[in-house]
Amino acid sequence: MTKQELDEQLQKGATAPLFAKAGAYRVSFYPFEDTLTDGEKQVYAWATDPDNEEICAPAEDIEIFAESLYSTVYHGWRWYFRTPKELKAFCELVGQV
Repeated sequence: MTKQELDEQLQKGATAPLFAKAGAYRVSFYPFEDTLTDGEKQVYAWATDPDNEEICAPAEDIEIFAESLYSTVYHGWRWYFRTPKELKAFCELVGQV
């Protein structure tokens, strides 16, 4: 994927598959509430990994998960990567060196 392709797709709207194409996780902190079987409320959030697998977990677990990743902001979105090497490659692609 080139910077131009990435920018064009971002203008159309950022999606989980777009993040996956760039090798990044898409992490959402827009929580939603659900009621557990015992009536207790739990707040959930989700992330989508580069293999396009969705992870839905309690919001605090997603926050802890995201803290273990490397990230940068580009085009108004925070992009998460597993390794500094992946983050560096992305930053070089988009001109944020």
